[in-house]
Amino acid sequence: MEVTRADLAQLAQRMDWLDEHGTRGVGALQVQVTELAKDIGRIEAAQDAHLVQHSQEAAERANTRRWLVASVIIPTVSCIIAGAGVLLTVLVVH
Repeated sequence: MEVTRADLAQLAQRMDWLDEHGTRGVGALQVQVTELAKDIGRIEAAQDAHLVQHSQEAAERANTRRWLVASVIIPTVSCIIAGAGVLLTVLVVH
């Protein structure tokens, strides 16, 4: 398809008309930019909430590990101490 001088003149005339009477789509662009800003705000809020959730889960895992270690180590140490006491008693008596 070949572009003629008449096509270019018509395009120029249309651009002139838009300069005088139209917004050149600026209004629609403003709406899109506003919606984009809102979407970015929602994404940032969701990301912040997601990071808080990760922090809470990490704290819960650390707390669970502490309880697990305490429930295993304390009884083990007390058994070792009791066993050592019995062993010492047996060795001292004989």
